[in-house]
Amino acid sequence: MNQSTIAQLLCKSQPTILSWLQQFEDRGNFDQKECEKLYPQHNEGQRNWLIELYKKDHLLYVSKAVAKYRQHWGESISPTTVWHILSEQGLSWKVCMPNIFPVC
Repeated sequence: MNQSTIAQLLCKSQPTILSWLQQFEDRGNFDQKECEKLYPQHNEGQRNWLIELYKKDHLLYVSKAVAKYRQHWGESISPTTVWHILSEQGLSWKVCMPNIFPVC
């Protein structure tokens, strides 16, 4: 199957497909950059604190987690970064809230 056919099937442009293939050849996968490289300002202690926060309260809204993080550490953190840190540890919203959003 050629790149133009793949692009049409996935509703993506050919340069995007080419970029994906180049990334696969360079790194051997299609994963995004590691969270450590994307968000180096949050050390392991801060990450672990955030993970423990969600282990204690699975139903915590991300906005509340951001506020608690700011209060505890005196630093800001984006909701996206919170989700990246949780995802890094296998804590997706499906895992955190299985009774609210049952996986079918």
